[in-house]
Amino acid sequence: MLVDEVLGDFERIDLLFHCGWARPAAALLQLDEWDWQRTFETNVTSPYLLLKLAGRMMREQGGGTAGIFAVDAATPPAFAATQQARLALARAAHAEFLTYNIFIFAIRLGEDLSISGEAPLPPGGETPELAQAVQLAVQLAAHGPLPGADGAVYSTGTSPKLSPAE
Repeated sequence: MLVDEVLGDFERIDLLFHCGWARPAAALLQLDEWDWQRTFETNVTSPYLLLKLAGRMMREQGGGTAGIFAVDAATPPAFAATQQARLALARAAHAEFLTYNIFIFAIRLGEDLSISGEAPLPPGGETPELAQAVQLAVQLAAHGPLPGADGAVYSTGTSPKLSPAE
């Protein structure tokens, strides 16, 4: 198991980022149940299980940080539904885990962005917004919530300045 390997090498988990996802292209009427289920297992169940496992370890060690990347997408429908679920998961985990000095956050990317390998971006075609998302994740991991933010969900927005999501 991946977590066991990390613990074997480093003895603790201080930081977790989940940024992988499935993105079937089919519309709802063409989407088969297997793709729907696979999309939810990959995009929602996977970060849930990792948060649960790493959260328990972080609680035992006195704290930690976990981040989830999500895309502000309206389509394809299965993908869009899971991205909203990822944001809801981050908000729920943030509220619950703060008691244990564990900071959970999500970074909402624009619809055309992905960091999963299924990106519409060509290799080397990173956009300023994607670079901002990575910079924001590093900033949040190092320093915790930004002042004035809801604490759980952040967005790079359209301006070059990093800003909490509204």
